[in-house]
Amino acid sequence: MSILGNYVRLEDGVRKRFHFRDHMFVDREIRDPVLGRVKTVRTLTMFVDEEDGVKVDKVLSVVQEKLAAALASYLPGKRYVNFTFSILRQGVGFRSEFVVGVEPRG
Repeated sequence: MSILGNYVRLEDGVRKRFHFRDHMFVDREIRDPVLGRVKTVRTLTMFVDEEDGVKVDKVLSVVQEKLAAALASYLPGKRYVNFTFSILRQGVGFRSEFVVGVEPRG
């Protein structure tokens, strides 16, 4: 499996289901697609142990503020471990919107 195979890719119009086991904040250098300059951004990194009902060991790197905001209330105390999240990305780039669903695990 390639290194990129360890990362979750959210494709436009495709709903994915996840269970998260841990998270951390990571500073990453990215190339701004508009300005073409490298800049440092703080990302929310979610460690995924289940994707679409299959056990995995992957990373969801959240750069988009909209998606990070949807997950933020579940970060304190790692509340996310008690839930399954469905994420639907609509659009591409900075104009992407995210529909996030949350279901209790049990």
